Amino acid sequence: MISENIALKRELNRLVNRYFYAKEKTVENESQLYYELDDFANYINELQLKVADQLLAHKDFTKVYLQTVGKKVYLDEELHCICIDSITQPEAFELLMQKNKDYVEGKK
Repeated sequence: MISENIALKRELNRLVNRYFYAKEKTVENESQLYYELDDFANYINELQLKVADQLLAHKDFTKVYLQTVGKKVYLDEELHCICIDSITQPEAFELLMQKNKDYVEGKK
């Protein structure tokens, strides 16, 4: 997933570079590119909202740790929204302890 994310960012960067390779850096061209990037961001936002609805449909969703990227995705009850934040050191330690416990119990 991480490599796909990097690939997507590289492709977007290539799009911007190709845009200016083919066109001059004028106010009009930069405005056009700004519009297209804004349109792309809106599209991503719509996709994110659809995924959020699907995520909220899971009754057991409260918090998920994405250890490969060091993030947690969780439902903030106070804000009534899905948030993304870094995994804290205590959480990382707790996850490691749980992983070790699961490993030891699997050996028995």
